[in-house]
Amino acid sequence: MSRGQALNLVMQRYGTDFDLRHGGGVERAMYQLSCALDPQEVRLHWYSQSEHLRPQELLAFARSVDADAVIPLIDTPMLRLGWPVDPWLRQRLIRVWHDYSTLRRDEASPAPCPLHAAAGRSGRCMHAPTRPDHFAADVFFRDEPLTWCFPRRRHIPWAMDHLPRIDYRDPHGPVLLLAGKSPLSHTLQVVQACRELHLPVRLIFCRWTRMGQQALAHFAQARNQAGCEVITDYELLHDHPRVFGGVRAALVLTQFHETFNFLAAECVHFGVPVVAYAASGATRVFASAIVPGPQQLADWLRSDSLQALPPRKLPPWGWADVAQAYTGLVREVAAHARQAPAPAEAAGLNSC
Repeated sequence: MSRGQALNLVMQRYGTDFDLRHGGGVERAMYQLSCALDPQEVRLHWYSQSEHLRPQELLAFARSVDADAVIPLIDTPMLRLGWPVDPWLRQRLIRVWHDYSTLRRDEASPAPCPLHAAAGRSGRCMHAPTRPDHFAADVFFRDEPLTWCFPRRRHIPWAMDHLPRIDYRDPHGPVLLLAGKSPLSHTLQVVQACRELHLPVRLIFCRWTRMGQQALAHFAQARNQAGCEVITDYELLHDHPRVFGGVRAALVLTQFHETFNFLAAECVHFGVPVVAYAASGATRVFASAIVPGPQQLADWLRSDSLQALPPRKLPPWGWADVAQAYTGLVREVAAHARQAPAPAEAAGLNSC
């Protein structure tokens, strides 16, 4: 492949097309990346969540388009279950860690690795079952201790400049509250504190979790909507004034160890300060205030700390930077794969 020839990148997405209304942050990120990549440099070949599930099927598809790199979804069975992968495919496979579910048993923050994250460097790598050095590269959205186990790691965050730069903050407006990434009882505790303070609440929902469905069903009933504006559905590129317009702060309540929190990043992009839980992973990166849990958040709201909360500044990083980083990574993976031993010579390397 010459320098001027386009690279072939195979990527997996959830459906046969993008669902930008209900698809969530990962769907939006893949779509924006596809728009940002220069087709003269990178030619994209998509396949859906229901296609090429087994390594040999994906290998055949990748070979048919002469793939330089392959990016499956991190929760695809091939990666989640640790199936054996042909050396040709393994040398081109990039994992993008939008989800840490294979690195821990629950949604809590992963513990430090005794080998790579501790000063003593003793013991066995706690992420060894995920084969940290097995594939061409591992992309994370930020540098944190659990990423240190992966020797071919890259840190490439997503961007927000697909949205217009508008300062939506109003220090006298409602609070924006995300429901569905923590138990409904926790959400109700915070909403009740807001009601006692006569602080209006604008509710949006994480629709893909069971907790989100419970919250949506609860607040869909008129008798539960006192003091709340309920937004059940929106498409952000068109509906951002309805979601963010005139809010004083955002309570991004998630108990998950987020790899990248799109809502929190969107808030910062629109000049809205974020309040987050301490164990919420990357949500903390965008937060102006961090509290341990719902009771402490309710107490914090009653202390009138919200009024003077400053928004964070968004770093100067856009989709052009993301595309450049991925193009460089794919080019590097392609060059390394061309220099690797032929599959017949490398057969002994395919250990699992």
